Amino acid sequence: MRHTLWILCLLLFVAGGAVRAQEEAPGVFIGEIEDKDGDTQILMESKWISMHVMPSESMTIMRFVFRPTGNDILADVQPKFIKGGGGLLQDDVWEQDWRFQELRSRTYDYQILERGPDQAKLVFQTRLIGYVGYVDSGIISRLLSNIIIRRTITLKADTPHFRVDVELINDDPEGFAKMPMYWPHNSSLICPEFEDQVHRPSARGVRTLGEGFGIWEHYIWDFNHGWTANFSKHKKEGIVYLMDYDYLLHLYNCYVSTVEWMHDNILILKDRPWKGTIYVIPVMGLTRVDYANKYFVAEVQPRRKDNTMVIEYSLTSSYETAHKVSLNTSITYDHLSGEPKTITLAPVEVDRIGLEPRRASVPVEKPPEDPFVVNTTAFVELPDGKLEKFEFQCFHVGNYRFGDNIRVDMKTPVALLDRPKLQPFVPVPPVDLAVNRKDFKVFGLIGCNSRAYKTAEALKLVQGASFDRGDCPGYTVSRNGLTDFPYDYDRLFNYRVLLYSNCDEQVLRRVGMSILVKYMQRGGGVVFLGGDSAFTAGAPEHEFADYIPFEPKSPGIRRDMLQLNSPAAGHPIFQGVNLQNLPWCQYYQDLKLKEGVSSKVLLKLGEHPFIVETEKDGARIMTVLCVPFFDPETWPKDKTHYLQWGEWPKLLANVMRYAGR
Repeated sequence: MRHTLWILCLLLFVAGGAVRAQEEAPGVFIGEIEDKDGDTQILMESKWISMHVMPSESMTIMRFVFRPTGNDILADVQPKFIKGGGGLLQDDVWEQDWRFQELRSRTYDYQILERGPDQAKLVFQTRLIGYVGYVDSGIISRLLSNIIIRRTITLKADTPHFRVDVELINDDPEGFAKMPMYWPHNSSLICPEFEDQVHRPSARGVRTLGEGFGIWEHYIWDFNHGWTANFSKHKKEGIVYLMDYDYLLHLYNCYVSTVEWMHDNILILKDRPWKGTIYVIPVMGLTRVDYANKYFVAEVQPRRKDNTMVIEYSLTSSYETAHKVSLNTSITYDHLSGEPKTITLAPVEVDRIGLEPRRASVPVEKPPEDPFVVNTTAFVELPDGKLEKFEFQCFHVGNYRFGDNIRVDMKTPVALLDRPKLQPFVPVPPVDLAVNRKDFKVFGLIGCNSRAYKTAEALKLVQGASFDRGDCPGYTVSRNGLTDFPYDYDRLFNYRVLLYSNCDEQVLRRVGMSILVKYMQRGGGVVFLGGDSAFTAGAPEHEFADYIPFEPKSPGIRRDMLQLNSPAAGHPIFQGVNLQNLPWCQYYQDLKLKEGVSSKVLLKLGEHPFIVETEKDGARIMTVLCVPFFDPETWPKDKTHYLQWGEWPKLLANVMRYAGR
């Protein structure tokens, strides 16, 4: 009996030790649970992070606790009130109203791929129907439809952050290319008792919203790095989001309650899904973020005392391990004089970077006056001894009287920081691919009021011509979008002419403009028709700008009663057109022809160009600076407006024929 009791006690001791060992062992947990409402949620936990992901709410993260601080940053944003925008990593597309889009409150399919102990992995997906505007709007964009959105969350046992891999898959039965404006949306409050801040990198320096900052700048179009931070300077706690820089269109915050960014350039081919990565990195001990990369998150603070100054660096860990970081600093100052000067400072090193900030101070012997730029070159030594180099800049306002990176005219920056060029994937057409000249196919980008131009009627005059179209407002705007465009080369090169009808140059977005340039360089024809959206945006820092014959100007529309005149004698576009009684216009586009672009004015409106021919690199570009409206009630009956002119469809047909050679 005594022997039996001894064995039983031993077994209980071993079992208790095993339970304690299991409780104390590092690892991750993932499993399905029910919340107090009876909703299924996926619980993912490590010693660092605890979060709930909800399948019936678009796999949005509904609860998020960074365990070292115990702070649930979603407790006060009511994630189940989905039209209020709560939760982390909601899927959105810019072409739909985020409150009423098709992904709201949708149940995603999911599968738990890995259950630990080293890591937990959860994959889930849904398919876009492709509505424009809102769910069941009746308008479906071919560029949005049949896209599978697949996200994978990976939570590792030994890292205080998590990773989200996004895959957008083209599942179109006909294989047509897709081009969504994918838009991750996050809503959280780090410190409900005090106002949070958000920090966004910009060519004008970090742009901050929130406590202590009165400049309400929600959209950041001149972003120069791929990160955004949501922070509480009171708790010295926050979240840093790192995303793919080359695919951004802008960063956005609805004041400090959301952290959002819109992806541009997401080209999804049938055989090439788009893959992106988002890292969500909790940070402690900092009061702000001035820079972030895969090895460290940095706060850079110039601090003055009497006549001395130091540049203080505070570094915490990111998602890759760094053995040591060497910081080489210089200061560029006196920008307002027009002759900036530079001071080079002593290098410093920071090692053992982890959750708690590691700090280093760089003394400045002769401190310059504010404002100035802090230039940092960081050499990151990896555990295997290899080095990686990073460069970043911080604009320090300090006591500068205007309180921002701005000059006395209140619009020109004091200094612009480096902004790397976006380098998204752009496919290259096959060497032997040529524009189809056997058929006369035209594809039109059709903006508002384009019906007045009678393009379809004009093309009926071209034997065998066919016309396909993609509709849009004429510019990039939320809750709307382009319904179609042949972004895949096989489809694009089957069209003889590409028509821009009252659209700005950027409706195709940057990747689309690159694709169009390659089409033009192979002899594809382009026709621009004017209007209140045409030639308003330009294509800054893009090669497409070299093919646009006019300088951008908004709105560029003026009112006057002017007659068409001075047709170029013998030009093919006037063949068969009766030019005896040329019509009039009530509105015209006041635009300037670009210098350095080979253009010929074929028809004038008063003293202004009306039809212009441009040749460049084998491309033939025809521009008609028409405006698609006039006032019929006030228009003189003895003057024919060009939109009422019987010869107009013939002239427009000839313009498209000529562009298509």
